[in-house]
Amino acid sequence: MSLEQFTTVAIGKGSHLAVDANVPEVHTFATNKKYIKRGKNDKILLEFHALACESPNKWQVIETKANFIYGAGLELNERKVAIAGESDSMPGDSNSTADIHGGSVKDLAILNTTRQSLYKSMKLSAYLASAAYQLSFADELNVMIEWEAMADVPVLSVLDNNDVRVAALMPNDRTIKSFWISTEFGKTKSINLEKDAKPVPAFDPSDPKKYPVSIIHIIMPKPGQRFYGLPSWWGTKKWTEVTNRIPEYYEATMANGAFLT
Repeated sequence: MSLEQFTTVAIGKGSHLAVDANVPEVHTFATNKKYIKRGKNDKILLEFHALACESPNKWQVIETKANFIYGAGLELNERKVAIAGESDSMPGDSNSTADIHGGSVKDLAILNTTRQSLYKSMKLSAYLASAAYQLSFADELNVMIEWEAMADVPVLSVLDNNDVRVAALMPNDRTIKSFWISTEFGKTKSINLEKDAKPVPAFDPSDPKKYPVSIIHIIMPKPGQRFYGLPSWWGTKKWTEVTNRIPEYYEATMANGAFLT
């Protein structure tokens, strides 16, 4: 796995390492100076991350799910390549190479070249792997859309879900209008949004270039979950805690010279 495959991380805007949090100032949107917390103490993602790290199998399960989502691993594909002047079937035959691929080999080459160029322009080399892991861990995906000057397509980057908070909705709002991004969320009891976070508007599908920088926010539509994801594996929290304590129990028992039956 290359370094490019790691998820983009938001840094407090006062940091010299800032990348995502130092996005250009946008004055054409209004955001509430408060945000919606993730859980009671705003650190539920950090708690489940620690729980997974202490477990002998949780990360393996999450990784397997992520691999299924973006198709990682070996591929066993059979590909027919047409050679100029040769054909295994008559034109119009349903088994011809052109019919199987939906076009000529030349058309496919142009399509693949165009796709590779598009992926490069949008910087998607890390997108699939990062997105798959975020979805597997939290049933949620936050993608930053950045329009560079004179660009025909935007640059996409996957944010770590714990670095994103939904800005509190105004009284008349029915949809999410903006977000706050920072690496400080969940790590302190209170966070200074003006100092340690950056406001970013929500992506507007009706006007994709409305903002130079915006966020696409996707969650699994489960009942009662209006703002953040709720993966099914979180329901195993108590059993995971018990399982994680078993090695410590046996280690302490053997250290004290006791026998278990």
